[in-house]
Amino acid sequence: SSVLLTGALGTLGRAQAPAFAGEGASLLLLDRPGVAAGPSFAQEISALGATALYVGRDLNDLEASAATARRLSDEREGIDILINNAALIVNRLFEDFSTAEYEDRVRVNSSAAFTPARALAPA
Repeated sequence: SSVLLTGALGTLGRAQAPAFAGEGASLLLLDRPGVAAGPSFAQEISALGATALYVGRDLNDLEASAATARRLSDEREGIDILINNAALIVNRLFEDFSTAEYEDRVRVNSSAAFTPARALAPA
């Protein structure tokens, strides 16, 4: 099976990926672009006997993330499982949290889960 895991380099993604690898899944590890740990995490998962690929994508760009999901689905002849772990958390006082930061969090924590799911649904 083919698994697209968003927020793959976070706590949940790092815990889930090895479990899927142990079941023989092909993993697409999606997280922010340019994260140095991305390729090494993919290698770590591949060493467990699975196929794993780190994909850098900023989920704030909803159209680009939908296009990435469709492209990955086409390349893998479908995505069997989508796990939306991506989330942005800010640990600051409410009054120090800007409207722009709030909108970024809503986009990633909510809309960015909906967008790839909608893009993959037809397949």
